[in-house]
Amino acid sequence: MRDVYFVERGLISVSVRIDEGRAVEAWLIGSEGMTGVPVVLGGCDNPSHRRVVQVGGRAFRIAADDLLAALAEIETLRGVLLRFPNCDS
Repeated sequence: MRDVYFVERGLISVSVRIDEGRAVEAWLIGSEGMTGVPVVLGGCDNPSHRRVVQVGGRAFRIAADDLLAALAEIETLRGVLLRFPNCDS
């Protein structure tokens, strides 16, 4: 995962591989959501999830390496970003 996206408008579907050649949609990421939670959690360079933009919109992008550097520098940032997978929005 090279980049993390913070969605302002639009809709991203996330699919999970269930076996060789088959996947199911697991969740949706909409406005005020983010991709790249594995980057924030650490330890997962190649997650098994596939992300596809279903409804175009606008998002802010940051390189995963830059986000990791910011997480190391800004102590409270990790806590703020960990709210994304825990909030219903």
